[in-house]
Amino acid sequence: MKLRKAYEHGLLILYWGSEMFCPYCMDDKNVQKRGIRNNKYIKKQQYWCNKCKKYFVERDGFEYMTYPKEIILKVLQLHKEGLSLSKIRDNICHYDRFHLYDATILYWIKKYAKSPQISKKIN
Repeated sequence: MKLRKAYEHGLLILYWGSEMFCPYCMDDKNVQKRGIRNNKYIKKQQYWCNKCKKYFVERDGFEYMTYPKEIILKVLQLHKEGLSLSKIRDNICHYDRFHLYDATILYWIKKYAKSPQISKKIN
């Protein structure tokens, strides 16, 4: 089988053949879907590696984020267009119905604005 690279929302996701592979032991033969991970706003497919006995989710660059990646990308795009934090917050609240704090928006800007994979997506 061959290593396959896929891009989702401008972020690199590695597959081995047609299946997901374990990011810990790089095995693809012993990986299986094992439920859905839920948090406040999003659901992600959870995987189990029988070789190293670890759970993981698809690596998309937005691990451990509570809000959907589309909202984070929209915030970064609005910031790039020159909107202030309060205008970004009001825009997201009005159109997407997510209530964000200015500190959350600033955290995302500091974390993701300089990331080359994400900056390609918001260009």
